[in-house]
Amino acid sequence: MRTASIALVSGAGTISSVGRALVGVTRSVVAALDRWQARRQALRQLYMLDRRTLKDIGIDRSELQSIAYGGVHGRRRCHADR
Repeated sequence: MRTASIALVSGAGTISSVGRALVGVTRSVVAALDRWQARRQALRQLYMLDRRTLKDIGIDRSELQSIAYGGVHGRRRCHADR
């Protein structure tokens, strides 16, 4: 009986470290899902804008996905000189 309780106590440390690792992975997955959802929402809102409004802010409709998912540095066109 005493051997079993010692094994459980030593195993408890392993379970807690595994639990902490699992919590860390879960937080990372939730954060990634939140970022993905925010990008999808931004893309939906950009697609709702008409061509004229997009032109006013210097965005072409063909660039919407690259802006939503890749940021402004991944754009195919440069509108800074306009």
